[in-house]
Amino acid sequence: MHDDRALAIDGLVVEYHRGMPVVAGLSFNVRPAEMVGLFGRNGAGKSTTLRAVFGMVRRREGTVSVLGQGVHMRAKPHEIVRLGATMVIEGRGIFADLTVEENLRVARGAGWRGAASKAFERFPLLAARRATPAGRLSGGEQQLLAVARASMLEPRLLVVDEPSLGLSPAATQIVLDALRDMASRGAAIVVADQNVTAVGPACDRAVVMEAGRLAAELTREELAANPERVENIYLGKE
Repeated sequence: MHDDRALAIDGLVVEYHRGMPVVAGLSFNVRPAEMVGLFGRNGAGKSTTLRAVFGMVRRREGTVSVLGQGVHMRAKPHEIVRLGATMVIEGRGIFADLTVEENLRVARGAGWRGAASKAFERFPLLAARRATPAGRLSGGEQQLLAVARASMLEPRLLVVDEPSLGLSPAATQIVLDALRDMASRGAAIVVADQNVTAVGPACDRAVVMEAGRLAAELTREELAANPERVENIYLGKE
């Protein structure tokens, strides 16, 4: 049977120390052309979940499928990337001493010029700064560069960890607009963030974690109708 889900997580368990699960039986999925927000307080298990998908930490139990392919527990990050998935880590991981254009070139290697041209068309703010060292960009521009660099690989699944961290509302919106544009082109997008107020309205669905577990799963309409619900989960009132 063909699996058309871009990401499928079922019963995920991750432990950093024996008997102390950071992620405890989490299940959710993401489909192509869908943008899903993974929300939770600091320490809820969001980043660990994403790292487990990409083989950066080992899961103890559960299954993970990326773009229809089951992911072995010992899979390495480069093997996940080969399937057509890319992750923007918290902290962005850009090369501060390289220019914007050089950062894009490093991401792609062969065929980088054509891919960079597409990236600059999608992200005109970066096109104007193409010769600027990345370390001189604002926080929002650096986050946009991280997303643009990921887009160079034309991923069918893009995972972004804490896209709003340290950004102004205006800068956050620019980044979210870029991610929504990628979703409109068919990519599945997952954004993990604490700030549901800023990020939630851009998402088709919200998956809310608390203490490593699924606390709620809300559509955009449900989230808009009851925006206090996620905050109540954060505060332990639900």
